[in-house]
Amino acid sequence: MPIDNARLAPMRPGVSLDELKSALGTSWKEPSVQAEGHLHIEEFGTRIAADGRLGGVHFRAPFELPPIHGVRMGMPAEELYRLYPSVERISDEREKYGWTMLETNLSDTLTLGVGIREDVVRIISLTDPTAVYPERPYKYADPSLTEAYDLTMTDPVDLARRPDSGWCYGRPPGIDASRWPVSTTNGMPLRHAFTVKLPPQYRTLGDEYVAISLFVDEQWETPPASGNVGTGGARRADPRRSTWNAWTTTTFSSG
Repeated sequence: MPIDNARLAPMRPGVSLDELKSALGTSWKEPSVQAEGHLHIEEFGTRIAADGRLGGVHFRAPFELPPIHGVRMGMPAEELYRLYPSVERISDEREKYGWTMLETNLSDTLTLGVGIREDVVRIISLTDPTAVYPERPYKYADPSLTEAYDLTMTDPVDLARRPDSGWCYGRPPGIDASRWPVSTTNGMPLRHAFTVKLPPQYRTLGDEYVAISLFVDEQWETPPASGNVGTGGARRADPRRSTWNAWTTTTFSSG
C-alpha cells in the first residue's frame, strides 16, 4: 500500500504515536530498539520520544506539503534568508554531498531546520530540543563484544577452593608481594576487592592476560596530588596498572 503523504504532512513534534500509526496504516513498522526512536519511510522521517510522542519530523523533496512556518519545498535559498535572516548554518556530514544545513529556533520547544541543495530548499524539519529519546542497550559498548555475562557474588569459600571465574577478597594468583599495588599517597598496600577472569574477546592486552583485579585505596575518596612515595615505586610503574582516584585495576597473566 503506497504512503499517503497527505496524512503525513500534518505530523509535528508533540503528535502522539497513535496518530502516526493511523497515518501510516499498514505501512507502520515498530522501530527496533537499536534505532533509538528513528523511523524513516521514503521522504518522511521522524524520531519517537521516550514519552510516546514525536520529538521531531522531517520531510525531503519530492515530498509535497503546504508551507511550514513560511518555508516551502523548492523555495529559493535567497527567499529563505529574507524570511529568516538570523538562520544559522550548522555542521553536518551531508555538506560533503553538496548540502547546506540551517537551523533557527522558533521557540524554546521548536526548532526549524532547512536543507538547501543547488540553491533551493529540499529538506524541512521541525524538532523539539527538549525531547528525550530512548537509548539502545549498551550504547557505548565496543561493537565487537557480542556476548554479555551476568556476575553473581556467592558466599565466601576457602582460598584453595576459589572458582576459576573470579572471587572477592583474598590474594589473586599471579601477583606476589613485590608487585602488590600500593597507595600513591602513603605507600601502604591497597585492599583487593575482586578478581574476574576475562572471556577471550575481552582480553585487550592479549590472550596471555586472563584476569583483571580491582584494588581500593580506602584512605582516600579523592586522593590528593602527590609525588612518588618512597616505597613500591616500581609497582606503580607496572604497565598493566590503571588508576582512577581511589580505584586501581591490574591485569594479570595466566602465570
